[in-house]
Amino acid sequence: MYDSPLFNVRDVIKTRSVKYISFTLLVANFLNGFACWISYALIEKVDYFILISNGLGAIFGAFQLIIYAIYYRITPKDEDLSDKTTNEVQLCTNV
Repeated sequence: MYDSPLFNVRDVIKTRSVKYISFTLLVANFLNGFACWISYALIEKVDYFILISNGLGAIFGAFQLIIYAIYYRITPKDEDLSDKTTNEVQLCTNV
């Protein structure tokens, strides 16, 4: 679960664009691994199985957030397409 977005990091580095990854997914993934499960593993008695697996997930999440922060500024912004014509067809919804 934690390292599957790492496949998208390759595309981000190759294209120098963060449009392939979702920022909210990265933040939720990092907070889930770090705040929720690491805290749970450290409460009362230390559960090493939960601590190690979710600690690695928090590290992967932090790495992805760092990659996002690096490539966010150099991602080309989409130009305004409101004045351009499109080839889309809108179907009538009145029956």
